[in-house]
Amino acid sequence: MEGKKIKGHISFEEICRNKEYYVPIIKDNNKILEEIINYCVDKYLVDRSIETYQCCEGHDYFDTFVMFNVPRESDQYIYSILNCINQIYGSRYAIGQNRVEGKILLDVRLQYYSREYANEFLSAVKEGLVNYKKHKLSTTEEKNMVHIIRNLYLPNKELIFQKCHDNEYLLLQAPFDGKSLVNKLTEKIEIFTKKELSNLNVDDFKGNNGIQRTKKAYKI
Repeated sequence: MEGKKIKGHISFEEICRNKEYYVPIIKDNNKILEEIINYCVDKYLVDRSIETYQCCEGHDYFDTFVMFNVPRESDQYIYSILNCINQIYGSRYAIGQNRVEGKILLDVRLQYYSREYANEFLSAVKEGLVNYKKHKLSTTEEKNMVHIIRNLYLPNKELIFQKCHDNEYLLLQAPFDGKSLVNKLTEKIEIFTKKELSNLNVDDFKGNNGIQRTKKAYKI
């Protein structure tokens, strides 16, 4: 399949219809990525419970990553995948709104400086997918992020939570313009500790100005 490329955005449904063509291109010459994509294709064809549409083995200064589209009723995949990757050095994640499709965006990645653990990381992602019933435990802050992402809609905005360090989480807000959230520029950022995030709820978000809370918020 060398030399073949995908031009522009294609739907996951199109990938499923023509997986013999698309999967060898998307897998980035990585066997584990191929298995992850094929698992998502097979599940989508059965019950549309999980999608993946961007991934990278990791090279040069690019992270190893996999992005998923998760239907609201399939959040067990989110908790399971996070459960499996959290112990790997250099791993981080983002959970965001995909208002275009009414789904949750999950971006899991390994920073490029941890490249030596790339296959271990991808194996953990695969484990979280295949054995999601086994790894369903989740933390309070993870449940809270998913709850807010699922239930809160701010006018003209999409929300993204991003874990950066063990005790540091970013809240990003991007303009909602009917386009995919991926690669959008964010317009507002705030930092939360794990404890603050565990206590955050939907009522802390008010109107067009976004989050309003009594606790100290650090702006970047």
